[in-house]
Amino acid sequence: MKVQTLIKIFKGEMDLKATKIYNLLFGKKCLFIEKPHICFNKIKEYIIKKRPTEIFILTPENYEDMIKPNYPQTTEKEFENYFNKVINLIKKYKIKTFLHIHLKKNTKNISFKEKYERTKRALKYLTEKNINVGAVGFGWWRLSHKDPELKKVANKLGLNLAKRRVHIYDWWLK
Repeated sequence: MKVQTLIKIFKGEMDLKATKIYNLLFGKKCLFIEKPHICFNKIKEYIIKKRPTEIFILTPENYEDMIKPNYPQTTEKEFENYFNKVINLIKKYKIKTFLHIHLKKNTKNISFKEKYERTKRALKYLTEKNINVGAVGFGWWRLSHKDPELKKVANKLGLNLAKRRVHIYDWWLK
């Protein structure tokens, strides 16, 4: 793969299809978990067989805005149960874990306080499960990485802002 292609990917300048193909080929060590209630069996199989070294996980903090509108048949309790099953796998296989949270597609449209409070609640889900989280990856990277307040939110919570990396999503697993 050409260096220019890699630069385009990391700058968010490649179309989604090309990024997906590249990530499926080379991103197998970093898994983003966004739909454990839909993909749990595939997630479990992937963790056992492929042994990712990093996981970014969406917490129940995102239930109302990410899960409920797209999967109304999934209750918050069901989502949380699948989240807990994934946490058990993370612990069992000692996988480095990062917080993943979607605040809004354009985070500049919400207050610092809301960004901070939602991220704090999401982090609490992981710390209460004894998951050591050193960094946060905010959703919709193409937009969120341009919001300077997100770094302040991360710093205030004692987290680093995760750097973009080649990865795959749980909903890409076949």
